[in-house]
Amino acid sequence: DVLFEQDGGSAFECDRLFFQTADWRGYAENIRVKAATGVPLPVVNFLDEAALGPGERQSSGFTGGVAGVNRMVVAAREIRSINKDHQELIGGSVTPSLFAVPHWKIQSGAINLRRGEKVEAWNNVVKIGRVPVFWFPYLIKDLKYDWPWVRISGGRSSDWGAYLLTSFGLDLDPKPTQAFRPEKLYFDLDYRQDRGWGVGTDLKYFAGKGKSLGRLDAYGIQETE
Repeated sequence: DVLFEQDGGSAFECDRLFFQTADWRGYAENIRVKAATGVPLPVVNFLDEAALGPGERQSSGFTGGVAGVNRMVVAAREIRSINKDHQELIGGSVTPSLFAVPHWKIQSGAINLRRGEKVEAWNNVVKIGRVPVFWFPYLIKDLKYDWPWVRISGGRSSDWGAYLLTSFGLDLDPKPTQAFRPEKLYFDLDYRQDRGWGVGTDLKYFAGKGKSLGRLDAYGIQETE
């Protein structure tokens, strides 16, 4: 019945905890970590912002958090700390919801975190409530380099025929004092059998002292006859 709490709402709780401060070896059973906006996480090694890598900067449009998420709840049957830079989560899940049955969550069979190197996750299921909607056998995030990300989707549609859609994104790094703060830049390159090629660009930004969120979007397609 271990419970650590911090001002601002962050908390770490588990059924059982064993930890050696000298070499960071140990384990915890049935953990639940709630990270709140603007407050460092209670377990400083496997979930703090620095561990997310250079590609996941704190959004300048918010007082805290990563990529605009003001809280995150992580749960796992067991976490094993191999050393200061290596942790393993067994039966883990991630969600921004505080409900016992979250609106949605990503549930993984196992997660391997090597600080400053990579995060790997196996047998990943995206659930809405209790219903599984997507399954990804393996996911990896490189923490060494600020790689741009790419999303690819394809299939066949009665309106488009066969199609392939690609999106290429970059995280920008504006200063919080800027009046106009561009956050993310996207480029689209798409092909639709019955429509032809399509290209576009999309900019997400914050503006003014009120930190208003905006989006500039342009897209063009040369339809085939």
